[in-house]
Amino acid sequence: MANVGNGSIWRIDAATNRIKRIVVGSQPTDVAVAFGSAWVPCLGRNAIWRIDAATGKVEAVIPTGEEPLAFAAGAGAIWVTNQAAGTISRIDPDTNTVVKTIRLGFNPHGIAVARGAVWVAVAKGLI
Repeated sequence: MANVGNGSIWRIDAATNRIKRIVVGSQPTDVAVAFGSAWVPCLGRNAIWRIDAATGKVEAVIPTGEEPLAFAAGAGAIWVTNQAAGTISRIDPDTNTVVKTIRLGFNPHGIAVARGAVWVAVAKGLI
């Protein structure tokens, strides 16, 4: 669970219902697990945080673009929407670096990867 108010995510142990709070950058907008890690885009830091899914320790903070909002995993990469920049960042999970930035000309919001394609929902302006 991403908690925008206090800049954290919560890891809930399904067996015990115990909650572990993990502090990340300001304004986390999403969280999901891929490539053995939890990934958290943070609006206030213009970066996505990579957190070890087993330990909860921060593995990397990867600068993306202005106002990262959502992300998806697929096709061997993490794809991040940067709504204010009007771009998509492609992150290589092996190197924790942005390997490609795609300019859209609109403000990307939602994103999904399926069957070798990246699908992006865009808006004419910021929310």
